[in-house]
Amino acid sequence: MALLPTAAQAGLGDRSLRVGKRGADVRALQGYLDAAGYTLTQSGRYDRRTRARVQAFQNDHGLRPTGVVTRPLARMIRRAATAPPGYGGTAFDPDPPKPSGPVPADLKIVPGNRAKVLPDGTAAAPANAPAEVKRVIASGNEIATLPYKWGGGHGSWRDTGYDCTGSVTYAFRTTFRRGRYPTFGYSDWQLPGEGKWVTVYSNSGHVYAVIAGLRFDSSGLRVAGSRWTSQERSAASFVARHPAGF
Repeated sequence: MALLPTAAQAGLGDRSLRVGKRGADVRALQGYLDAAGYTLTQSGRYDRRTRARVQAFQNDHGLRPTGVVTRPLARMIRRAATAPPGYGGTAFDPDPPKPSGPVPADLKIVPGNRAKVLPDGTAAAPANAPAEVKRVIASGNEIATLPYKWGGGHGSWRDTGYDCTGSVTYAFRTTFRRGRYPTFGYSDWQLPGEGKWVTVYSNSGHVYAVIAGLRFDSSGLRVAGSRWTSQERSAASFVARHPAGF
């Protein structure tokens, strides 16, 4: 009967990992998560910070956020960290987003600093907003009224529906992307606190953004039929992050 590997010898996926575990496989897990955009140091100790990153990964991929790394989850994390450019997580993305570009000519503009929800469910960008913010609004408009879909937007940029993380990430895809993949966590994204133009609010179960004064939130579909809404919601249980300069 073969002997089980010791913690120092274990490879990622050889055993389930949870808070309190130590070893080479934990160090490998932390390295793969860091490479996939979930910032971590490779301490070799599965601590609460590591669990939070695992839960963020699970949330981003439509999984129950148990914080326990099983063999199938270990494979998913490894694939996300090592996929070649243009890979969307489950299939090659034939239409990868461009990191920048001009503001779309058909984007509606309104005076001032605050965006406005239009009758068709899209948003008009404020004239005073930076070009980057206008591009985010234009991207959000592309999916503003598409249905909610659990895990939507995690396998490819183009999908028939988007969940909460997939929605925010799609809106950011041409401007505030991080890494090579369609989906990433927001618990440690960019800078802490609220931004002047863009703020992301996240907790263990939900993510939404406020862009130029409008909330871009998949939960808005239930009320107004659009992710864009001027209605505020409590951010008491959420962590606020914002992109540098915005």
